[in-house]
Order: sequence, then structure tokens, then C-alpha cells
Amino acid sequence: MTQSRLAKISIRSFAVMDALDRALAIVNDDLAEGHLSPREHLKTQRWVQDISYMQAQLRSIDATLRPHIESEIGQPLDPDLLATSLFQPSTKNVFSEMRVHYASQEGYGALLTDLELLSELAKELALLGDAAISLVALHYLWSDSLQGVGRLTQRRANLVSNETLAQLCDAWGLYKYRIHFDPPTTSRSEIEHIKGSLVEAVSGAAYVNSDFDGIAAIVALLDRRVSSQSGRTQA
Repeated sequence: MTQSRLAKISIRSFAVMDALDRALAIVNDDLAEGHLSPREHLKTQRWVQDISYMQAQLRSIDATLRPHIESEIGQPLDPDLLATSLFQPSTKNVFSEMRVHYASQEGYGALLTDLELLSELAKELALLGDAAISLVALHYLWSDSLQGVGRLTQRRANLVSNETLAQLCDAWGLYKYRIHFDPPTTSRSEIEHIKGSLVEAVSGAAYVNSDFDGIAAIVALLDRRVSSQSGRTQA
């Protein structure tokens, strides 16, 4: 008899803060040696500032954001997966520059490549979270009473829309915890897209950590916002 149950998806996680500590030590050692040209010195100082900012964000995420989300969904979150989920594509440039700069230094390449790929891992988590939310939302909204495919599809679309995801993002405060070097934007659609992707990435981390239990709680939170919005519209 063949086993029909799919194997649980896993995403490689590593100690993000430890990796940043090691990257910062590399840069500080470079500065201390005093052999850099003025241009290289400025570039290296910028790396110190950028890595220090990332570390500060990670400390805030672990101290404040993670406990808040865990209390909301009733499930523990892996600290490193949560941190990874909040890395934005603009962080990649920092580690790409460093990897090129230290290409001749043995032992630095693997570390900097791992850091460079954090934003790609965040995209994988978002893809996983999006799929998990959509599947659980269908189960959540399903009932024995005949409601028609069109109505069911519309209800699910409302639940997983960027607008609804953005509302949950605001409730969790995810937007201010994202790790990025993007210029400010005033585009509402762009901001909602970013917020939606953040919730999907965090949901992906929750799925990897606790399977569908965390996702079910997230879907319930999303449905609460849809119901609240519907109530205000009818009023």
C-alpha cells in the first residue's frame, strides 16, 4: 500500500544573528587593520551601519514581535525562521558587495552567500504561506450547506486579498519590523502588496514550525477582519 500523505515541507534555517555577528566581525577587523583606501573605508563603514541596523531589528523582533504573534496564533515560532521571513530583497546588495570584496579571503564566501540568500528564503516562505492560507481558508469556509462555487470562491478571495492581509499586517505591526533598505513609498497598492507578502512569509514560517495549526489561527484572524469590514459596510 502506498503512503498518500505528503512529506512535511522544510526550509533550511540557520542562526541569523550569529551569522550577522560573524559578518560584522569581518568588517570591523578590516577597518582595524587600517589598509583600506578612503573609498573602501567609507564603503566598509556603511556595511558596519547596515549590519548594525539589521541586528537592532532582529533584537526588536525577538523581544517584541515574536511573543505578540505567538500569543495571537497560539503556536511557537522559530526565531530564525521569523527573522528570515522579514528580510526584503534590498538587503541582498549589502552581502553581494561584501562577497565580491572578500572573494579572495578563504572561509568568507559561504557565510556571505547564506546572508545574501536570506531575502530569497523569505520569498520561499511567502510562497509557502500563500499556498497554506489558501488551502486552509477553503476548509475554514466550507460547509455542508450548498452555497455555490461562485460564492465560496468570492468569500475565499475576500479572506486572502491583499487588503485583508494588510489589515493583519497592521495589527501585528509587521511593516515596521521588515528588514530593508528601500526608499519610502507613498503608493497604497505597493504598500499593501508589501504588507500582504510579509503576512504570507510569516505564515510560511508558522507552517514550517507548526504545520496547519498556526495557519488555521491566522485564517481565523483574517476572517475576523473580513467580517468586521462587512459589518461596517452594511452599517
